[in-house]
Amino acid sequence: MYGASKYALLRSASCFCLPSRQEGFSIAVLEALACSVPVVISEHCHFPEVGLNGAGLVTPLDVEQVAGALKRVMGDKQLREGMGKAGRRLVEKNYSWTRIAERCVASYMDFLPH
Repeated sequence: MYGASKYALLRSASCFCLPSRQEGFSIAVLEALACSVPVVISEHCHFPEVGLNGAGLVTPLDVEQVAGALKRVMGDKQLREGMGKAGRRLVEKNYSWTRIAERCVASYMDFLPH
């Protein structure tokens, strides 16, 4: 899936799950969060902000724990909606192009002679 079709599909999802063994930075998780979809991810996704901001659940890479997290999210519509909103806020706050540009400029300013 690509483009508008992919985002329409993501927006219609109840939850996005990525029980990865290794991720550097998951664009797929970021896209789900941007679409206000709660996520269940393994700790190997290296995205602790998900749990810290209430945007989803971060679990060890263990079948029972991932399944338990999915059951918890899927079993509570109010929790899913709250996580979805928190995920969207997380993306807007930290991963918008405006925010990325601000961080880039701040980094360059740190290295310029004063």
